[in-house]
Parts: sequence; C-alpha cells; structure tokens
Amino acid sequence: MDQSLLVSVIFVVQICNSLFGNRISGSILDEINAISTLEELVLESNQLEGNLPSSLEKLTNLRRLSLFANNLIGTILESFHNLKNLKEFTIDENDLSGKITDWIGNWTQLERLYLQGTSMEGPIPSTISQLKNLSELLISDLSGPTPTTQIPNLEDMKMLKILGDEKLLDYGSNPGIH
Repeated sequence: MDQSLLVSVIFVVQICNSLFGNRISGSILDEINAISTLEELVLESNQLEGNLPSSLEKLTNLRRLSLFANNLIGTILESFHNLKNLKEFTIDENDLSGKITDWIGNWTQLERLYLQGTSMEGPIPSTISQLKNLSELLISDLSGPTPTTQIPNLEDMKMLKILGDEKLLDYGSNPGIH
C-alpha cells in the first residue's frame, strides 16, 4: 500500500472510527497499531482477507472491534487477551477457526460477543461466565461438543442465540440460564 494512502486510511479511522461497507479489500495492515488511542475499529461488510494481525493486540484502548462479514481466516490470537477494554467483539461471517479459548474471561467489560457463521470449535468455555456485563451472545456453527448441553452460567444475559446441529436456542429477553 502506498504510504500516502495508508496515512489517509489511518486519518479516516481516527476521525470516524468506521469504514463499514466500503468494499475495502486486502488484509488488515499491521500499521493500524500506530493509532494507539483508537477506541473503535469498525471494518464490517468489506472484502478484507487474511489472518487477524497480531498488531491488533497493541490497541489496548479498543472498546469495539467489529470485523463482521469479511473473508478473514485463521484463529483468534492468544495475544488478544490483552484487549481488556473491549465491550463489543463481532467476527461473524468470517472463516475463523479454533477453540473459543479460556482467556476470553479476561474481557470482563464485554457486552456483545458475536461468533455466528464462523468455523469456531466448542465447547463454550466456562470462563465466559466471568463476563458479568455480557448481554448479547450469538454463536453458530460450533464444531465439537454440542453447545446446547454445555452452556456456562450466564445469569445476566439479555439475548442468547446459539445455532448448531439444526437447532436454535433463543433465550429472548431473560434466559435465566444457570
């Protein structure tokens, strides 16, 4: 990518925080970590591809990371456990794989977690019950143990939808899962 274009993209991200639906292609650049004060990164509905870059781990002020509907592959990196200020993490409709790791319990500020339409593996880790602010959890297509029998304690959940094995669990406005 040409240096002036990179500077322009970084400027746009700093000003409006969102590049939603702009048909941006290519990979997420490692240079994104130059915006150390970035709080929201919304790259939904583009044509991004490749792995999630490890440079995202350096965006420790990030509150919202939304990468919905791209062509991303690989796994959620272990180093992402440092993103402790996240309130929203949406990676739906990407071809990400691997287990939902136990360190997800580190994201104690998380309110919305959308993992539907990925190739993630179950089970849902018990550490997810440490996410006391989590109000929306959408998961589908988990491989491995059936998620319907292994849902951890999520007593403050407002919306829980799990789609897998042709079954949809929709706990609506008050799931009361214990």
